[in-house]
Amino acid sequence: MDNNVTVVLNLFKRKKYFRKQVESIRNQSIPCDIWVDFTPQTRADMSIIDEYPDLKFSVRLNQNLKYHGRFNYALNADTKYVFICDDDIIPGSKYIEHCISTMEKIGDCVLTTYGVLLDPTKNDYSVVHRIGWNSMNDVPTPVDMAGHSWFFPKKLLKYLNYEDPITRDNGEDLHFSYMVQKHAKRLIVVPVHDSSKPETLGCIPRYGIEYGQDEHSTWRKSNHLPLRNKIVETYRNDGWKFILEKNKI
Repeated sequence: MDNNVTVVLNLFKRKKYFRKQVESIRNQSIPCDIWVDFTPQTRADMSIIDEYPDLKFSVRLNQNLKYHGRFNYALNADTKYVFICDDDIIPGSKYIEHCISTMEKIGDCVLTTYGVLLDPTKNDYSVVHRIGWNSMNDVPTPVDMAGHSWFFPKKLLKYLNYEDPITRDNGEDLHFSYMVQKHAKRLIVVPVHDSSKPETLGCIPRYGIEYGQDEHSTWRKSNHLPLRNKIVETYRNDGWKFILEKNKI
């Protein structure tokens, strides 16, 4: 069967998790083409390429395209679906199959491992609810922002570049989520996460908790929240309406 999904992984500082993540993608019940957006810190780091002859690497030795680069790399995919995954996320073996099944039921959208509902009374990155692998949800749930991973029909990726991001130092999740909602009129959805079916989870919790707390975590940077506040404020002024105000929950 021809691969219908291109998976884009990011390899920069978290090389120690890379083997486990590749294993989780290779073990998916749906065959995938694995691409790696690789920013080696030294030339010696490039030796890892020889360890994975079946993977496709895009290498930038003296240039870091940061958070948005992997999305633009994925524009080259020819598959129906694209799955872009943060470097600390380890999906269950049937997560991609689960995403395809969910999308066939609810229609084209962006499915995420981790979604947030933002506070409509504020114009900053104030999270009211977190939904996904770290909280579980029993129905597909629309959210304002997709984080940690993004599964979607490749045709939606073009909307990423309909507008320039506010910053390239953070907020690719906010930018892509808003562009898809604004220009494509598509939902951002967290598929069902059921702890009794770990194979369908967007991230195995024990790995997500451990890996997401290390010294390379973006949320630990001092400019993380100020940049996200600026992005949300800008898009709110542009007309972004949050789920909680649209649904009056």
